[in-house]
Amino acid sequence: MYPFKNDNVLLRDFWYVGALSEEVENKPLGRMIVGEPVVFYRKKDGGVVATSGLCPHRFFPLAEGSVDGDNLVCAYHGINFGPDGRCVRIPSQDFVPSNARIRTYPIIERGGLVWIWTGIAGEADMAAFPDLDETGITAPGFKTDCYTWRFANGRYMALCENLTDLSHIGVLHSKSAPGALDHWLNSPMTISGSDGVYRIVRSMTGPWNSFLEAQYGPELAIEGEIEMHTQSDYYSHAYMRTSSFIIDKIANATSVPADYGLSFQHHLITPATATSTHYFGCRSRNFRLVDPDYDAIWKEADYRVRQEDVYAIEAMEPYLAEFADPRRELIAKADSVSVRFRRNMQRKLDAEAERYQRQATVHQLPGTSDAVA
Repeated sequence: MYPFKNDNVLLRDFWYVGALSEEVENKPLGRMIVGEPVVFYRKKDGGVVATSGLCPHRFFPLAEGSVDGDNLVCAYHGINFGPDGRCVRIPSQDFVPSNARIRTYPIIERGGLVWIWTGIAGEADMAAFPDLDETGITAPGFKTDCYTWRFANGRYMALCENLTDLSHIGVLHSKSAPGALDHWLNSPMTISGSDGVYRIVRSMTGPWNSFLEAQYGPELAIEGEIEMHTQSDYYSHAYMRTSSFIIDKIANATSVPADYGLSFQHHLITPATATSTHYFGCRSRNFRLVDPDYDAIWKEADYRVRQEDVYAIEAMEPYLAEFADPRRELIAKADSVSVRFRRNMQRKLDAEAERYQRQATVHQLPGTSDAVA
């Protein structure tokens, strides 16, 4: 399946965002995650539980059910499941089979996001969990807002490659970001990193522009030349971060004032199925921390830009299965990171498939576990 060499396109041994924290309440929230139906809900103590989204009795969707105390209740026959996945009540009989249970998933709630490990529960890799302090989502001195979720009818790699090639900004986002074309197409670009973790820095010099004015406000306009850059960090196929302009030097100034701080857009990408994607997002910044008017401006801008990206991958999806052939694909200079990223993902998918085959998990769902604190 494009852009990979076979239909094994979903990486399971990974931490994905399954929901925004604000979405999860004491009632079931159903989501398809990496090709499997999952239900999220909160216990009485506020902790989040994630279980299989289907009742094993008749495979009725548990998202249609309810939460009674800490138990998930199927709306079809009233069968109850505890937060550890064990069946604790079958209303039509007095006994519960000891092997009656549903799968549960390791969960971490951090940074306003609910993260889910979709691989073998006992092998949840904490070293693979992103450092949210380092990326800015939970960093001291930063404000994080503009939390959003979208369901996109398009494959996750189309969204990943949309973000690894930002030359589209001045075209696809021409109305949302007028005048961006020259900045993104003509600025020198340096690439660093390896093994699927990459950074692109685009450097530029110029006068105060409309982007800087939107970012910092007209009252902070600067006269003279400004040296600045943008930074894009690709931590994985599930988490990418892009920056607004970062000012490095101001003509006739010995330093850059703190008012010209850092602003990042966070892109959290979770495959729903092989051809559909959950796109979560948020923003973080370390300036103008208490400014409701500024918050409102960026909330609207953030929504508009992300919606345009979803439009792009949904427009492509109907044609990819029939017409997309990597052997005939036009590769441009701006695709440098996209090509590396794609090849690295293929290696990871192949390695995971081989590992699962060795572990003989073909006839067994990847284990069960309580939530991770």
